[in-house]
Amino acid sequence: MQLKTLTLRLTGDCNFRCRYCYSTKSSCSLSYTSARKAIDIFYPCFTHNYHLIFYGGEPLLEFPLLKKIVFLAGEKDRSNGKKALFSITTNGSLLNDDILNFIQHHSFHVELSFDGLAQDIQRKKSSFKAMVTLLDKLIQSSRIDLEVNSVFTPETVGLLADSVAFMAGMQVPRIRLSLSSTTLWDDRSQEELKKELERLEDILTKHYKETGTIPVLNYIKKSSIGLFTCMAGQERMAVDCDGNIYGCDLFREYTKRVLDQAEIEKYCLGNLESLAENHHSVFNRTALHYSRFSQDKLRSGEEKCFLCPELKYCGVCPVNSFLSGGTLFDIPPFLCSLNLIRIQSKKRFWARIESLPA
Repeated sequence: MQLKTLTLRLTGDCNFRCRYCYSTKSSCSLSYTSARKAIDIFYPCFTHNYHLIFYGGEPLLEFPLLKKIVFLAGEKDRSNGKKALFSITTNGSLLNDDILNFIQHHSFHVELSFDGLAQDIQRKKSSFKAMVTLLDKLIQSSRIDLEVNSVFTPETVGLLADSVAFMAGMQVPRIRLSLSSTTLWDDRSQEELKKELERLEDILTKHYKETGTIPVLNYIKKSSIGLFTCMAGQERMAVDCDGNIYGCDLFREYTKRVLDQAEIEKYCLGNLESLAENHHSVFNRTALHYSRFSQDKLRSGEEKCFLCPELKYCGVCPVNSFLSGGTLFDIPPFLCSLNLIRIQSKKRFWARIESLPA
């Protein structure tokens, strides 16, 4: 196994209660003993440059633990000639100057959860102003690799284009747009999404003409187009704060919601103790199940994805499909429609960009 990414859920707790959040909250925290054991178990499988992701809940609630893990990884890397690339997903509310200095020193990739002009509506009331101040600090740091993830719902989709314009005006380098899949998007909200994306195409075209850059990651053209395959349990692993192991943190959410123990055992590799003792048999048991998730094996109702003309442009996370009311292999129709709307928007945008004079 060549492992590119290990995600550590430092805590199940969070100081925000976002309306659309799918994450099951808990008071558990990952112990340093468990974190060390996880790194010891997986370290021989890590690629030369591997990603160590700190996740939650809100991982900065456990900042002292995060620091100890960073130092541990650094020690092991110096002895083994490898390099950890650190990443954190955070709401930013606890990111003070001391923490900022630490993550700058260790060249963190920071994925900041910030919903633009919808921030005060669906994340935490009156947090917008503080987040804008924080964003400005992060943008000014040359040693932080910043990405903003903005989530929009049927309630806030009308703020999508203006939110991107606002963040692009602040010179946010990378913005990822996400659409909440825990709420049904009816025909009316889908039509509003189409209108917002048409406005966004205008904003991005203007931005590209002025700067030569595209700040929204969803609109970046991939160097190659191919079939989407989920690499959970193959190139990446995740450790929950209770010490249980999954091929991806999202599969933790799946196993929390299914009642069938046999189904849980397909995707949960057990705990760190049992994995250390029986890793060969555990990997053999779960690898087959995780290897099934490629886009051509999914469907949406009676429609088979492998027959869809947009197959090579599409990529639906199987757990997102489940959390949206479908199954791991059956995508709810509204989620399929959202994907098609986004695919068509990206195609229109690139048709405009490629028609611009050289």
